[in-house]
Amino acid sequence: MKTHHYIYLVLSLLFSFLHLHAQGQNLKAHLELGFFNSPVDGSYVEAQFAIEANSLEWKKVGSKFQSETELNFIILKDSLVVNFAKELIKNQLDSAQKNPNLMLFHGVRLALPSGDYNVLVKLDDLNDSTSSEFIPTSIKVPNYEGYNLSSVLLFTKFSKEEGNTINHRSGYLIERDIFHLYGAKDTVVYFYSELYQNSIKADTLGKKYLKWSLQNLETGAIEPNTTSVLPIKSDQLVTVFSKPVNLKELSTGIYGLNLEVVNSKNNIICSESVRFQVIGKTPLLSEEEIRKTQISQTFASDIHGVDTLLELISSFRPISSQQEKDFAQSLRRENNEMFLQQYVYHFWAKRNPLDPMSSFIGYIDEVEKVNKAYGNRIVHGYDTDRGRVYLQYGAPNTIVKEGNDPQAYPYEIWHYYSVRGQSNIRFIFSNTDLATNDFRLIHSTATGEVYDPRWRLQLRKRNEGYQSIDENGNTEDDWGSQFNKYFEDPR
Repeated sequence: MKTHHYIYLVLSLLFSFLHLHAQGQNLKAHLELGFFNSPVDGSYVEAQFAIEANSLEWKKVGSKFQSETELNFIILKDSLVVNFAKELIKNQLDSAQKNPNLMLFHGVRLALPSGDYNVLVKLDDLNDSTSSEFIPTSIKVPNYEGYNLSSVLLFTKFSKEEGNTINHRSGYLIERDIFHLYGAKDTVVYFYSELYQNSIKADTLGKKYLKWSLQNLETGAIEPNTTSVLPIKSDQLVTVFSKPVNLKELSTGIYGLNLEVVNSKNNIICSESVRFQVIGKTPLLSEEEIRKTQISQTFASDIHGVDTLLELISSFRPISSQQEKDFAQSLRRENNEMFLQQYVYHFWAKRNPLDPMSSFIGYIDEVEKVNKAYGNRIVHGYDTDRGRVYLQYGAPNTIVKEGNDPQAYPYEIWHYYSVRGQSNIRFIFSNTDLATNDFRLIHSTATGEVYDPRWRLQLRKRNEGYQSIDENGNTEDDWGSQFNKYFEDPR
């Protein structure tokens, strides 16, 4: 009876989802998922919801105004419900006056073994039957055997308080920030993570250290003076880390906070990262600064021709920050050869102050490779998805190429053992045109890249359409197909 109830509930949610897309929806909510482990109870998932108070209907109850939201949080594996939470969320305010910045937070914690799952979330405003929010997604719960780090949480405020909610950590209540967006007034952010040491004797790997650093995800560069190292006690099953991170020197951009557990030889034992964005800070580039750049007797002074220089600057795009991309776009109207030479030298001197020429030559060699491999008469190789990924992350460790799958468009699966503080990263490219060499990126497990848990269906759209809104194609390979196998175990 219980199973039939869950199946009915899931079907009801799916029909509600279709109805929402037909009727529109008003309730607005945001979700952050994190994965942790308990030595006693095993692995679990935490869901932190932020509901926009402005999107709810508030009714007067006594002297207060009250909202009531019903939350259905369902986890499925192979179309079967494996865990489920249904909760009533009540909030009260002194006034019904609209506050555009007010967020209402609610957390859910559910036990969940390692593996791949689909998640269905539905929030209903019980004060307004027409207002709902539906959030479908997919998750992968890590295997916490051996040495592993939990998800990394970011927060800006905390206070000493005991409790059992998902925001109570080691005797403190943290105000978790699920948006990971910081402005000019934000000078510090704190991170929280846990290290699990299971099934491996503590002394087998010798001394261990936690190393963390900030990486500009647009350029790939580690920010100066942001790397810290902390010794790890080796006799604890769970070690908690919570440290401040200085944001003062960061310019506007997208960053990754990379945590690595390393041994005395700086070999990485495990790693975890979290992405955040900084806005409204001092611009990274200024025309005045570039015009002061001295280029006499440098490699840049030997590059001539406005068109040649502009084309060269365009090839820097895969490794440029957003500000650099915007600045380079403005250079399209620039006819001053010397200023373009100054920009080229400034670009590389910022990345390698001691020897900018070697970095420049090395990169141009790689550009020539991708132009030859992925370009055509219409587009340069560095402007294609594969060219951009190659130049941004380097050559993959393995590439699976498949052009004869009877059930799928031609595709490539690129596998990186380690990239920018992340391990076991994959990129999936697909060619839906068939007549060209233009493979588009349809899915990646790298932070900040295109993420589509339904990428298998994108490949199979050559022969079939989507079957249902919760399907992601994560099943056994069809006859003649091996993309699931190649994705899980790249050759």
